[in-house]
Amino acid sequence: MSTPGAIEDVPHARPNADGPRPVARPTRRRASFGAAALSLAIAAGCSASMPAGGGAAGVTGSGGGGSSGTGGGTGGAPGAGGSPTGGEGGSAVVISVDAGMDAALPSCAPNQLFCQGRSLRRCTADGMNSTLDVTCATTQYCDGATASCQTQLCQPTQPGCDGTVATTCNADGSGYAGTRTDCAATSLLCSQGSCLPAACTAGARYCDGDAVRSCASNGLGSTLVSTCGTGSFCDPSTATCQQQVCSPGQAICDGNKTATCNANGSGNTGVETDCSANGMICGGGSCSTSVTDTVGTISAAGDGTSDYNIYGLDFYAVTASRTLKQITQYADISFGGETVTFMVYSSSTQIGTYTLVATSPGYFSSQTLGYVSSGPVSVPLVAGKFYAIGMLCAGNYSLTTFTNDTAWGSSFRPTVSFGTMFDGQGADGQTVAPTSITYNNTPRSTVAFYLQELTTGP
Repeated sequence: MSTPGAIEDVPHARPNADGPRPVARPTRRRASFGAAALSLAIAAGCSASMPAGGGAAGVTGSGGGGSSGTGGGTGGAPGAGGSPTGGEGGSAVVISVDAGMDAALPSCAPNQLFCQGRSLRRCTADGMNSTLDVTCATTQYCDGATASCQTQLCQPTQPGCDGTVATTCNADGSGYAGTRTDCAATSLLCSQGSCLPAACTAGARYCDGDAVRSCASNGLGSTLVSTCGTGSFCDPSTATCQQQVCSPGQAICDGNKTATCNANGSGNTGVETDCSANGMICGGGSCSTSVTDTVGTISAAGDGTSDYNIYGLDFYAVTASRTLKQITQYADISFGGETVTFMVYSSSTQIGTYTLVATSPGYFSSQTLGYVSSGPVSVPLVAGKFYAIGMLCAGNYSLTTFTNDTAWGSSFRPTVSFGTMFDGQGADGQTVAPTSITYNNTPRSTVAFYLQELTTGP
């Protein structure tokens, strides 16, 4: 007889075709419920399952013997494979009771956290139950490996990118599953689970019309940096806003060729007519035998420079070869008795020494405020070279020259038909034209240049 509540090893038996000998199966541990409960179970089992002392037809009979092995009745008629006699009484019969025992086994590791869906649960001390510790947020998943809530790596069940690979996010957002396509293998970029061509160079700035944009790090989109205002355009070579060099749609000159300004004012359309083929030059967007360029305007004249023995020069970068035919400069020589000399200096470099290459005949003049003319001259202006052009007034009376003042900077470049005027320079104490002058491009708050009209021809 077993002690109540004790656990004992009980072999399970099954019928054997060769006789009533029990065949052992793997041992299971079951709880003993005591003598009284066992007797009740035996009585109930016997009366419900077979005649007293007899075996079922076709099944090996089992004796109903007591504890001493006596009292076994005679077996009934043998069934197929049965024994005509009752089974031999055993030394003891133990009935195993299964009801409810499987549920009593531990269901989790005591006191440990574990995941159940998006819930993080804690096992009770006896391992038989658990309590909710926390529910992970909708943007999180419960990670079984670390027993903690982690931020989703992707949107559950939706197409996504695992690096350069187009694929699909798994059910809880903890990673990717399903078909994988490496976009990089075909020089494409992965975006939301699809392979797409790049929209721009990743991380670089570029022009989009008159807007400067910055490309995203993945090359699939961009953000606005700035919009170029009126009179400016976005330069693709630098991705910056630059001042227009011409008015869009206007007839212009490109050297000695006529052209039309393009849509953004950055240059011409590329369709040109060469005026030199007909022995002419380009001026104002058309071919002509001579062109007069005006530098500065009288209405914008700044302060006047009044002194004895003074000269004033403007500096030009020549891009189209011409012949200088006349120089006029805005001045006041109304005092009389002044000797006026017009001068042209040349240099192969913009900064450095300029050498005197031509002067006009000196003469005495008395003129109120206005343009003073050199009369006809003939001085070659060669493309690629730099020139200083102006006038000297020597005498006992003062010469007043008028200038335009403008802020120093790269945007200060008045354009003429044969090139660009880039600076002005003057000096006093001169009675004759110097054989050379020096230009050093020293930055200053404003740039003063002299009001001139230059006539050029082929």
